[in-house]
Amino acid sequence: MQDVELLKAALLKASDVAMQFFRADVKKKQKPDGSLVTAGDLAINDELHEMLTTARPDYGWLSEEGPDDPTRLAKQRCWILDPIDGTRSFADLREEWCIGLCLCENGKPIICGVIQPTKHLLYLAEAGKGATCNGAPLHMSDAANLNHARLAARSLARQKLEGSGVDPVNVSYTPQITRLAMLAGSEVDIVLSFGPKHDWDIAPGALLVTEAGGKISDELGRSMIFGQADPKQNGIVAAGTARHAAVMTYLERT
Repeated sequence: MQDVELLKAALLKASDVAMQFFRADVKKKQKPDGSLVTAGDLAINDELHEMLTTARPDYGWLSEEGPDDPTRLAKQRCWILDPIDGTRSFADLREEWCIGLCLCENGKPIICGVIQPTKHLLYLAEAGKGATCNGAPLHMSDAANLNHARLAARSLARQKLEGSGVDPVNVSYTPQITRLAMLAGSEVDIVLSFGPKHDWDIAPGALLVTEAGGKISDELGRSMIFGQADPKQNGIVAAGTARHAAVMTYLERT
């Protein structure tokens, strides 16, 4: 089985596991950092860890819901998983959650997938081969200015682009990975977020963006390398290539 087929099979399996817990008696607890974890998160993590590390024992592994194994740093390829992005929505019985999985090579995504089980949406991308949603090709919208661009961002990021001509979109309960998938599918035009972001909240959606014709960087415009010793990025700026340049120009002036 090729890596892209393995990734797709893993996401479908993860979807089945998640739906066994969704709207059931979801056991949940707070992690030491104050974030929430449910039995569903942990079950998906354990299922995919077993599935993927058995199939690819020479690949590294990085997941939100597992201990960080430093041996991944010596591996050329590494899986990056967010078992449930939007755990709060999952626990509160809302549908705004997804599962994201990415395979990186030397820190760059080469295949990725995002599945939204409650909405029956499966996004896939492979480097150099495009991005799809349920098999249909994704092509991102773009423009050289920010007028009426649909901005998916929370309050701080919206304030940064105030006066630029953007039209904010309410993404209060929308997970970060889902926003990147929406961007790839031209449901929004800009995804903007500031401050440290974990790799598992970005990597599964990053390749969707670039393979749909867009650009993603940190808030200073720098390229992202995933799976480093400290697996975090300094914010997110994602949009079509021309619009990304317009966002960066505007941010530099403010």
